[in-house]
Amino acid sequence: MSYLSDPIVLTFILLTATLGLMIMRPDRRKDLWLLIVIVAIFALPRAGFFLGNFNLPLPVSHILVAICITEWVLRGKRQMESSKINNAFLIYAIFVGLGLVIGLGAGGNVKTAVLEICFYLVTILFFFYISETFTAPKNINVFLKAIIGISLIISIYGIAQHYYGAGILVDHVTYNSSSDIPREYISSEMEYRRVLSSYGDPNVLANQLVFFFAIAFAIFIGKGIPTQIRVICLAAVSINALCIYYTGSRAGLICLAMVPFFTLCWRTRWAYFLIPFALISLIIFGPGLFDTIIAEKFGTITTKGDIRLLFPQMAWELLKTIPVGCGFGRAVDLSIQGISWSYIVGPTRTLWSGFNSFWLNIFSRLGVPGTLAFFMLIVFLFRYLWTQTKLIQNPMAKAFLYGGMAGLIAQNLIWLVNNTYILPGGGLNFWFMMGMLVATARTYAVQPYPVLNPYTSMWPQQQPVLT
Repeated sequence: MSYLSDPIVLTFILLTATLGLMIMRPDRRKDLWLLIVIVAIFALPRAGFFLGNFNLPLPVSHILVAICITEWVLRGKRQMESSKINNAFLIYAIFVGLGLVIGLGAGGNVKTAVLEICFYLVTILFFFYISETFTAPKNINVFLKAIIGISLIISIYGIAQHYYGAGILVDHVTYNSSSDIPREYISSEMEYRRVLSSYGDPNVLANQLVFFFAIAFAIFIGKGIPTQIRVICLAAVSINALCIYYTGSRAGLICLAMVPFFTLCWRTRWAYFLIPFALISLIIFGPGLFDTIIAEKFGTITTKGDIRLLFPQMAWELLKTIPVGCGFGRAVDLSIQGISWSYIVGPTRTLWSGFNSFWLNIFSRLGVPGTLAFFMLIVFLFRYLWTQTKLIQNPMAKAFLYGGMAGLIAQNLIWLVNNTYILPGGGLNFWFMMGMLVATARTYAVQPYPVLNPYTSMWPQQQPVLT
């Protein structure tokens, strides 16, 4: 990657790429741009460089998103039909602005506050760009094919890391080389390795693979799906599940078991009868499983303890101390001794200060009002998708939406115990996926009301008589 540091080479590459986009047909240019953004965000979210002065990675995907958001703002088109979603977004934006005022008013770090605004507010604008731009059926087909193919590639690459170690990492492409932590994850003995594929972090990888797994599983069990597509999705389901296991993410493993149940309930109501069988199987086979797989992944919680078990207690303490949050540019600085903890609130120079839980972190920044506003924004989006999905007849689109909703619900559960939202492969991926789900719902939903025809008189008009 050293040749990329040459400004002449960089300028030549940028000019060539710009010229190539300009001479392409508008529809092909749109498809190509969508494919580039998909690869950058879902396949290589860590490709980029590190800004030492900001202590912040700068992936290529973030640069592309900045371009997309700028285009959306300048274009000025608004297509979201649901006013509740727009109102929920505006309310959340107001509380984010209030968090900025509180943080800076209490002496928060300005540079950190601006960066936090980008992660907690500006990146959501990417959702509007995606949902308004890529609404053609061809765009949705490109997205579906691309993410299923990418899920196979990154899972195979992650599994390869389990066997070959850190030797197959590529600096500035498959991970950001500013930190040695990625190499430490996969340089230990094989039984303790945690793979990270091209995502740079095992938990972020598991968070994303759960979504891929949910979509592939929903398409596999869906009605009216061609056999060859089912075979590809079955391969994706199997390989994604194995890679999630190798990440060592306990939250990912729990969601891996929950997602099939969610999607089966959509496919058939008979799935609810699996609940008593699952409980009986857990009672019978649970002790044996605990001694093998479960003990390996969850044993540290029962033997050494886990600070995340104290998150409810931390939330209660924050509620009593800072019910409206500490604001941006400030953070809750934890001091942990084993499973004991204490904290102070003050200015911070890094984005990474706080809790290893997205929901607890946003609660510490924006308090009760801001957290509820963000939660209601997601609830309104899911309600919109659920309502629109019932009006869809296309089997692939229907399976994609149900699987996508199951995967995004699983991601929100993972956020309870992992703060992967502000990492590459986290929040941007979430809003990209949410945008494509909304675009699919808008494209394929059949409106329940007939289209009104132009007015025609009920009395026949007298025809002129030719003479």
